[in-house]
Amino acid sequence: MDLPLPLSLRKLGLWHGLVWVLRLEGSKTYYLYLAPNPINAVLLSDSSPKEEYPEATGQLGTLALTLKDVDLKKLVFHPETSIVSLYFSDRRILHLHFAGAHATLLDECGVVEATNCKRLKAKEAYTPPPDRTTGYEWGTITLEELKQKAEELETSLIRDALTRKFEKEFSKTEKKLQKIEEDLQKAQNADHYRRLGDLLKINYNQISPRQTTIELQDVFEPDAPTIEIKLLEGRSPKDNVTHYYQLAQKAERGYETLQKRHDATEAELAVLKEKLAKVSACSLAELKALNSPAEVKSSKKEKPVKKANPDGPYKVYRCTSSDGFKIIIGRSASDNDYVTIRLANGNDGWLHVRDYPGSHAIIRAEKGREITPTAWKEAAELCAALSKAPDLAKVDVIYTYKKFVSKPKNAKAGSVLVAGGKNIVVKKDVAANKAWRESHFSDDFSCN
Repeated sequence: MDLPLPLSLRKLGLWHGLVWVLRLEGSKTYYLYLAPNPINAVLLSDSSPKEEYPEATGQLGTLALTLKDVDLKKLVFHPETSIVSLYFSDRRILHLHFAGAHATLLDECGVVEATNCKRLKAKEAYTPPPDRTTGYEWGTITLEELKQKAEELETSLIRDALTRKFEKEFSKTEKKLQKIEEDLQKAQNADHYRRLGDLLKINYNQISPRQTTIELQDVFEPDAPTIEIKLLEGRSPKDNVTHYYQLAQKAERGYETLQKRHDATEAELAVLKEKLAKVSACSLAELKALNSPAEVKSSKKEKPVKKANPDGPYKVYRCTSSDGFKIIIGRSASDNDYVTIRLANGNDGWLHVRDYPGSHAIIRAEKGREITPTAWKEAAELCAALSKAPDLAKVDVIYTYKKFVSKPKNAKAGSVLVAGGKNIVVKKDVAANKAWRESHFSDDFSCN
């Protein structure tokens, strides 16, 4: 093969998924086609495969871009390992493995720089594959012959894969149909199961837990023949009677559903049988169409979108003081953490009842305006009303600014440390506070 080196590698890809195509540029553009076993052909041509040329995508495209401005100095065939090696001017080597269509780029020290081979890893020393043969016989070929052979090989591979796939699906669907037919047979026996249950009920006292079968007179037949009934081993007479009644109910409910499943599965088998027959005579394009995954439309109804809660999983009270300050109060220990640690800013007011479990409250700071005594008092009364303190008791409420409140590491939910703070004494009056909340809470939040 007369290859006018040096050249630069501009593009690298797989044609028909089987043939390596190298676009090489020098004084003119060349295309080097390398086909693996069983074709074992090499072709140097100035004819481009045009629209069939693979786009430089993924790792193959990255490799080509890496070597874009480096001269290709030498190209060597290794028939014993089914590899073609490209040697570049910067002492890097690109190995094209025909077995599995892998490409591996080595640096000047023989370390893997990039590869799409699962056996190899980047930044590790390169280990060549074992000898696969005593030597391939490489031969030249025309572009048309190469295209024809590549298409034949690709067609054969896809056809074999599809045949195996459809045969597997056909076998699985056949077993599914057989199981449905068995269930249908049982479903048709609803009256029989109910009769057996009635017979066991009539002869209730003759059933022993140690029995596995029992013979009884079938009183529902004119000649009253004997009938053998299987029993649940080690179960009570009541369990056996219930078992046959349940089988009858299940059969009655499931018959219609099973019949629909039976019809659908039969139709599915017919489609698979048609596909199997079609595969053997399909062209390459038709095989590719058969091999492409079909769009699956979900039959599930879309769940209605719930209105977003601005506080997510947390539950808080929001209200406005008589003089216009926004107050936010937690309801549980985790809600208190959310209010104090995540919602509150440094200059926001913070309150909590002293000596009793209860809610944390914050008063939103406003620019150019100090928190008023009215806002502190009303927030304190809310904390008292939502605490565990006794009703009508006078309680101390500690109040300060959020910047003086912190949460210790690994502390349980709702636990905080307060640096300083003052007390305000308020009375816990649940009834009066409830009336106040009803008039001051935001419309979009409950005040119960």
